[in-house]
Amino acid sequence: MDIFLRRAIYFLVFLLAASPLIVSETYQPFVIGKALWFRSILWILIPIFLTQILRNKNYLPDKNIGFLIFGVFILFQIFSSAFGYDIINSFWGGMNRMSGVMQTIHFFIFSLILFSIFRTFKEWVLIFKVISFVGLIVSLLGILEGLNLFSSNFLNLPFWLKTLDQPFKGISSTLGNPVYLSWYLMLNLILSLAILSLNYERDKSLRINLTYKTNVIFYLNVIFSSACILINFSRSTILSIVVASFILFISISFKSKNFYVKAMSLVIVLIILFSPSVLLISQKIKNDAYDLKQEIVTERIPNIIDYNLKITSTLFHDPNAPVVDYVGGGGERWLVIRGLNYDDYNNLDLEEAILNNNYIGDRCSKDFLFQKWVMGIEGVFIECVQLSKLLNKIPGNLNYSITHGMHFGDRNMAIKASMNSWLNNPVTGTGPQNFKTDYLNILTFDDYIKSKVLLDDPHNSILKLLSEIGLIGLALGIIFYSYIFTISIKNIKNKNNQIFWILISFLLICYFFNSLLQYSSFSNQLVMSFLIAFIIRSDEGFSEKKIRVNNSLIKNTFILFVISILILTTTFYYSTMIYLSSSRMVDGNFTIEEYQKNVNIFPALSSEPRTEMIAIINNKFTEFIVDLDNVSKIVDQEYEKSLIFHPNHYESLHQFGLFYYELSKYNPKYIERLEEINDKLNILSPDIQPTLDLKIREAIIKNDIEEFKKLYFEWKDKLWHDSKELIIKEDKWGKYDNGESFYDEYYESIK
Repeated sequence: MDIFLRRAIYFLVFLLAASPLIVSETYQPFVIGKALWFRSILWILIPIFLTQILRNKNYLPDKNIGFLIFGVFILFQIFSSAFGYDIINSFWGGMNRMSGVMQTIHFFIFSLILFSIFRTFKEWVLIFKVISFVGLIVSLLGILEGLNLFSSNFLNLPFWLKTLDQPFKGISSTLGNPVYLSWYLMLNLILSLAILSLNYERDKSLRINLTYKTNVIFYLNVIFSSACILINFSRSTILSIVVASFILFISISFKSKNFYVKAMSLVIVLIILFSPSVLLISQKIKNDAYDLKQEIVTERIPNIIDYNLKITSTLFHDPNAPVVDYVGGGGERWLVIRGLNYDDYNNLDLEEAILNNNYIGDRCSKDFLFQKWVMGIEGVFIECVQLSKLLNKIPGNLNYSITHGMHFGDRNMAIKASMNSWLNNPVTGTGPQNFKTDYLNILTFDDYIKSKVLLDDPHNSILKLLSEIGLIGLALGIIFYSYIFTISIKNIKNKNNQIFWILISFLLICYFFNSLLQYSSFSNQLVMSFLIAFIIRSDEGFSEKKIRVNNSLIKNTFILFVISILILTTTFYYSTMIYLSSSRMVDGNFTIEEYQKNVNIFPALSSEPRTEMIAIINNKFTEFIVDLDNVSKIVDQEYEKSLIFHPNHYESLHQFGLFYYELSKYNPKYIERLEEINDKLNILSPDIQPTLDLKIREAIIKNDIEEFKKLYFEWKDKLWHDSKELIIKEDKWGKYDNGESFYDEYYESIK
């Protein structure tokens, strides 16, 4: 019985380690499948673990301050959720992330089981080898993806390893995003190096050590992972490696007594210190791009200086500063401002080719670049300067990372929203996963238009803890991570495995600095849960031998086996029903009744698919007019459920508002529902474009001419600053629809 239990635990832990490989046919194929796989197998592991404890008390978890801090942290998360904006969202998270308190609890239980069951150093080395092997497969699939070779789910299983052709310049393998892949492979690479350090035998020659047959898998993992990281060239990952390396080699240069080691460490430190000089390349490319744009535009519009916008000295707060000519970003708005006619400069044939992405000529020709400038497409000149073209020959994101330099995108808004959340809720925060509510609230009209994405996470671990769990949550998080890191540093004193523990400490530093720049995905958190259990176990001490087990009782084997099968079957069925069916509406041909049934299989995680469902109805509204009574009844039901489970989900409320606007044309009583939604949106995010859009629609449906004119002129005034003309979607350029033409037509009809 005990042998069976241990083998079952080993097998299930190895399956859990394989979670990063899992992809599912779901709403979020690279997120939900991994989380479900992990939770389902963990639910099977828990009763086996409890059975093992009942049979042998030696497997009871030892009292440990680390897990105590971890447990208190989770309790405070629950406390924060109860007093936060949305307790359901805090506890379950959403389909886009699959995080929340529930996920943290699962990781806590998993780490505790690992800590209790695996007590020898050899067992942990075996686990790390399995993790490295999984990383090797992930990196190999990434390399194949870079060669346009993809892995498909040929058996159509709900859980499988699969890669897709993603809309990214880099490769994403089974993690779905180049940034997440780079971070995960960075951890895996360091772990492989740590294992190689354990396999190194000082009494044998370097050649024998390098050619040791069991090391091949780890060499390959290092090579493939490094290749994927370099191809993606994720700035957060590269920066975290650089910072961690700087700290590591500074420490080595001070502590090492070996002259050559000291010298080499100092050389590496100097290289790191001078590495920011690469930003000079970025500035050189930008300057060359501006010169190229100035040359091409002024060559075709010689009198542009007469109409050119001036960056006057007032902008520099210096009355003596010279006036600077500024060609600008092009586009119809820019030309109109200069008093030029768009049609005079627009080449219709080139425009059509660009919009359909079927231009076959030289994309750096002067005609092509000028046409893109006329259309207001940004960034084209940067791509065509000589230095940029040279860098572009290197595969992956290197050229993009260098040409765009170190920019923080919308993170300045994330910082502002996080601090605002914390100041309003200094002790308990907004509750886990509720960052987006405050983020939308602080956005201005221009902020929304300029944002590439609407952030649902601060992408900074410190700000995340501070805003979502408050000052106490941040303190608990820092104490716990410091505790883990301190143990790792302390273990460096172990002469036998010194390099191993140096690399583990290096990994923890890399993880921390990367967490300040990015959201940590499930796969990264899984690796950390293994490391947490391992490091805490090292502090308690490793056993020399496995715990002696009692093999006298075998009568429960069959019962345990049957229970495990039942749990496995029920869990996978339940998981499949919750997420698989509700998400397949993306490509399915369901009736609206089937949509509704699928969305509500698991209401706590229904916000994203419900929003998608209402968006589908809005996009196909004319098709539903023949059955409008039934459709309106279903949407009403979903609206009431959304108020119960996700009352602050802005995107969902906005889609409902659009539906009730259209419905009010046929049934005026729904104007009240539209008013109610507008009041909610005005609280959640009063200043952004969709809120004003829905207010204008309300004025139109009410035939409130004065209110419409007031809002219309506000809209026109705010959109004057928006120079965006085109937007790319599904690899094609299309006109950016901001609703302006619709409102212009209505204004012309009433003025």
